[in-house]
Amino acid sequence: MNEKTLTGNLTYNAPNADGTITLDEGRLAGDLTVNTPKASFVNNATVTGTTTITDVASHTFTNNGSLQAVVINDANGTRFVNGAEATVGTLTIGGAVDAEGAVLLEGKFNQVTVERSTTITLVGSVSTLEVKEGSEVKVEAKDGEETPTIGEITGEGTVDTTIETEKALAVAKTQAKETLKGYKNAQDYQTNAEALTNAITAGEEAIDAAKTPEEVTTALNKAKGAIDAIKSDAQTAAETVLTEFLTTAKSYTYSDGPSQGNYKELADLIIEGAAVTADMTNDTLAIKTISEKQGIISAADQAGKDVIDYATDLYVMNTMARYLGTLNYKDAGATVKEIKYNGVSYTWQQKPEGGYLKGSNWRDASGTTLVSVIAADENTSIRTVNLTLVDADGYSINATFKANVPTKEDVQAAQ
Repeated sequence: MNEKTLTGNLTYNAPNADGTITLDEGRLAGDLTVNTPKASFVNNATVTGTTTITDVASHTFTNNGSLQAVVINDANGTRFVNGAEATVGTLTIGGAVDAEGAVLLEGKFNQVTVERSTTITLVGSVSTLEVKEGSEVKVEAKDGEETPTIGEITGEGTVDTTIETEKALAVAKTQAKETLKGYKNAQDYQTNAEALTNAITAGEEAIDAAKTPEEVTTALNKAKGAIDAIKSDAQTAAETVLTEFLTTAKSYTYSDGPSQGNYKELADLIIEGAAVTADMTNDTLAIKTISEKQGIISAADQAGKDVIDYATDLYVMNTMARYLGTLNYKDAGATVKEIKYNGVSYTWQQKPEGGYLKGSNWRDASGTTLVSVIAADENTSIRTVNLTLVDADGYSINATFKANVPTKEDVQAAQ
């Protein structure tokens, strides 16, 4: 049109023309109809009316201009390319309801309405995809191309697509970030305020980077995990109390002394953080004395152990049992409410027949004692035991009991 304005309707009805037909720049104040089954069509003009594509060769209609409304009735399939600087007001995929032709859309589209069942391959983006009632539409990406986007899907028809809508993704991101911000009360994390802020920020960035609602959920759960690893002020305070109590507890004294009860003086235990160490390397005489007590030799024989080894193991087990007992006796159970060992919970309980043992009375739900379980696990040769101490509010620390023992030769040589 040589950049001029043509008022009226324009029809290209060229069933035998081949190659490419081009509508040059200009303005068409009317409708445009294209039926060129053997030729591709390129539009460079501005069309104010409706552009109807009846048939084009190689399934290709390229728009480099401005189209107000486009209707695709090409029953054998159409490739519609909307150029980078081109615009399309609305695009409707119509035609016979039994048409089998697929539609390939390339570029950016504001409104696409589908009035028949078809398959749409999308390279680019659609702001709104409306599928009319009775239509079954499959929308897919083109192999080797970037993942396309759909702003939202409307209408009463059926849509089968793995392409996530931008609207659904945006809603998922908004909800996830709101959940993340409200996951913890910042006032409870004054000590670790910076760590909490950094974890939330990192989580929001991961949520923003997600490309599907599933990735949003994954990012949210990962962020929650990172926040869960940050200690609240209450947790920090509780852990401090529990850790300090490990030292406080060892000052408890039993009515029978160490020599009578065959255990190490608890005041001599070494407490470093949550590690309790019974250094028995210099307790050779105490262990030798135990080995010489009445009944020890026969007990060692029954256990199938050397008498010195048996006396050493007994000394360690009794020391651990007495110390575990102080975790309740020292403050009547005010600090430590539960001990966990290998995932099993032990609480302070009487013997089945009533009354308490001199040392540890930590028992599981069936009444089995913690010390007996540890002894069985270690074949009575207890050297290192990992325990979790829990307070009344559920806060906990991981504590370790460790025993350093002398050699059998050193015990035998003790004077």
